[in-house]
Amino acid sequence: MLGRIFTYENRLLRRDQTTWIVVTLFVALTMYAAVNGRQELNHRHSLATETTADYQTQVLEARHEAEGLEAAMRDEGRSLETYDWGPRHPYNVGSSMGHPATLPPTPLAAFAVGQSDIYPAAYKVSAASSVALGQTDQLENPFKLLVGRFDLAFVILFLYPLLILALTFSLTAAEKETGTLRLLMAQPVRLSTLVWAKVLSRGALIVGAALVLTVLAFVVTGAAFEG
Repeated sequence: MLGRIFTYENRLLRRDQTTWIVVTLFVALTMYAAVNGRQELNHRHSLATETTADYQTQVLEARHEAEGLEAAMRDEGRSLETYDWGPRHPYNVGSSMGHPATLPPTPLAAFAVGQSDIYPAAYKVSAASSVALGQTDQLENPFKLLVGRFDLAFVILFLYPLLILALTFSLTAAEKETGTLRLLMAQPVRLSTLVWAKVLSRGALIVGAALVLTVLAFVVTGAAFEG
């Protein structure tokens, strides 16, 4: 009897438009979160690469500038001991150039990018004063800090429980309102069996959707496993 009711409930779920709307909306939001996570991951990769490349370019330019100044001093007959302020000076190197500190993304970083504002992918470690750190390119958008980023972690923590509630909040309410519950109870079936069949049918849909979306999320964010 449990198997028959389970099959019947699955048919009802497949024909219910509300179920299709809820599941479709959840799938769309999950895919959007996966794409957003992959874009953020690619941005972090490119930011770390560009920061390292810019630092290497600055080092080469400073080295060429220092070599040019030293060659000019030799041509003028000046001693290099008087060369105490220039591209090779530790303060100039530490304040103007600094050194990039990069944080490579973890393999599953695309699933949860909400902490990227706290742990940036690249940061310039400088010897300048703390007042100089208040540059516009180092400040995060306050609105973005307030609302966070839409990622798969947000979907799992907040939207997935809503999906469970949307599919299970009225297991027997519809039958009670339409009066069909009394007809069902007139059959040789217990109320607990009916409830268990409804729970299993909706549970299979919820778990199945979670497994399928997990596989799709891994496929969409496949860039996280490159290299």
